Amino acid sequence: LKSAIYLLGEIKQPLEHALFLNNVEPGVQSDLNQVADMFQLVERYSENANALQEISLAVEILENIDDAMDIDEKINTQLIALDHVIEAKNVSKDDMKLFCKAKVYEGKLYQSLLPSKEKAKNCFKEVIDIAISQNYTNTIWFREASQLFQTLKKEEVVEEPPKNKDAYLKELEKELLLLSDAKNMSDEDFVPFLFKNFPLKHKENVKMPSISQTLAVIKKAYIKLSAYYHPDSVDTDKHGEKYKVLCEEIVKQVNKRYQDL
Repeated sequence: LKSAIYLLGEIKQPLEHALFLNNVEPGVQSDLNQVADMFQLVERYSENANALQEISLAVEILENIDDAMDIDEKINTQLIALDHVIEAKNVSKDDMKLFCKAKVYEGKLYQSLLPSKEKAKNCFKEVIDIAISQNYTNTIWFREASQLFQTLKKEEVVEEPPKNKDAYLKELEKELLLLSDAKNMSDEDFVPFLFKNFPLKHKENVKMPSISQTLAVIKKAYIKLSAYYHPDSVDTDKHGEKYKVLCEEIVKQVNKRYQDL
């Protein structure tokens, strides 16, 4: 793949030179239209090759994730893979097959990173819609997107809440009021507020995510917070059902802030 990208770059050079000569010497018109068409074709192949390379890099990164990694390392690794997938999606917009392939990986990463599966489900639904409209329904990525979408749809069945959830919510009124008052906080203030007022009991040595005015950094911070406070990672035998309910409410607000970005 790297060799293909290099060779495409080599092919582009004489084509660029020919187009340049036409600008300098307008009389050189012989095969200019063919040169222009060839240049666009090579440009498209180069973009597709770069998209495939970005997807390949993302897959390679994900394959290196193992259980020995701590939660920060796992999340950071997945976020790096997500950056490659999004770049692949951006450079392959003229090739719907490659775009959809990248979109499936994007959905799978969101499915892993975010407690709320809505963003992942939307990725798979977009792939399905494009495949049907473009008659790409015999592709592997269409079948994978369809299967993942149906799985997420089945998981939408509302789980029965804990029997004492209402009682726990009443006991947590003070904490929930404090959390509600933070709704209008800036992102820079909300993250330290959360760590100070709702320290993680079920995870050790977790670093507070860095925050800045950069949208990409803010999004990554909220993805990390969602993973840190995810109620499914709470051992209720050790920390209690009440703490798990609190984590659920925290994650709801974190996800809401993420979706509002």
